[in-house]
Amino acid sequence: MKLNIYNADFRRSISTTPHYKMVFADPPDNIGLKYDGYKDKVGDEAYHTLLLDTFSCINYCDILWVSFNPNHMSHIGSILHNKEFFTCGVEYEVRWFMQHVTFGYYMRTDFSRCFRPMVRIMRKGATTYPDAVRIESERQRIGDKRANPLGKIPPDMWAIHRVTGNSKERRKWHNTQLGEALYERCLDFSTVPGDRVADIFMGTGTMARAAEHKGLEVDLFDISEFYCNKVAEEFGVPVLKPEE
Repeated sequence: MKLNIYNADFRRSISTTPHYKMVFADPPDNIGLKYDGYKDKVGDEAYHTLLLDTFSCINYCDILWVSFNPNHMSHIGSILHNKEFFTCGVEYEVRWFMQHVTFGYYMRTDFSRCFRPMVRIMRKGATTYPDAVRIESERQRIGDKRANPLGKIPPDMWAIHRVTGNSKERRKWHNTQLGEALYERCLDFSTVPGDRVADIFMGTGTMARAAEHKGLEVDLFDISEFYCNKVAEEFGVPVLKPEE
């Protein structure tokens, strides 16, 4: 893996980098969490602009995966419908996914929330690798002779764990963190060794850990110097500051 960590706002940097095969994004939830260097409670117009800029990354890649807070499903649906973010002029398709989590968000007076939505925007004709994400099918599990010995391609509801406070993956110096298995499935489906990928909200650097042995070139972007230094220290690479 070739790893580049950019202490930079992706909105001022991604248009200057070579084209990516895949970009992953997990934008701030806008619910008042405490991040280093970012206020996670902004007005509707400012948050709308951030989401537009996030989805605009499809103009610089073949496949864009965006994981987000369920509170914003209708908002993001409207953005995708209106296509405000799209400028590159090629055809693309949108597919919705759900991450079902075992340890959901407990609520005292209503049904607990146990999913996180994700959307994939993919240029038509983009090469994908569905055989790389096959899992054991129910037919295989029960010994049905009709089972495909290669397993099945997973459905669009992914039973992938949430990183809880006592998880071995947890980096306690950050408030939020997606699991490595989520990144791994996106990477396996979307890329092969030699491809370029990016995470535009780096956070704890989960993409780098998920991609470490996949032979990819990985660019991570984050506006927090503290987060960049923590991930750079883990992987033994310098922090780049292209905006200086």
